[in-house]
Amino acid sequence: MKDKKIGSLPRSSESELLEGKTERRAAVYSNVHEDSSTGLTRQEADCGGSIRVRQIGSPIRRCKKQSLHLKSLGLRGIGSERELIATNSILGLVAKVRHLVKIV
Repeated sequence: MKDKKIGSLPRSSESELLEGKTERRAAVYSNVHEDSSTGLTRQEADCGGSIRVRQIGSPIRRCKKQSLHLKSLGLRGIGSERELIATNSILGLVAKVRHLVKIV
């Protein structure tokens, strides 16, 4: 049987490699979902709840990225608050603008 190549790995080796990664990551991430149509997996970290974030600083005279991070958190101005699910992406955004926000 002839294996088709994807990149540099034969198709059979690639599926074995993906299965190994999925099993290893399942121990770290509590929610691992597999898409039945594509066979790809996505992980959701179990961070345990939500956080409340308040904007305490202005993005004026800051890097444009920091302003965009505040917008993506849903903060519109000083004193505005949002309750967000504590996922890795949200915690990463909060860490990027930690001098402009306060966790209430």
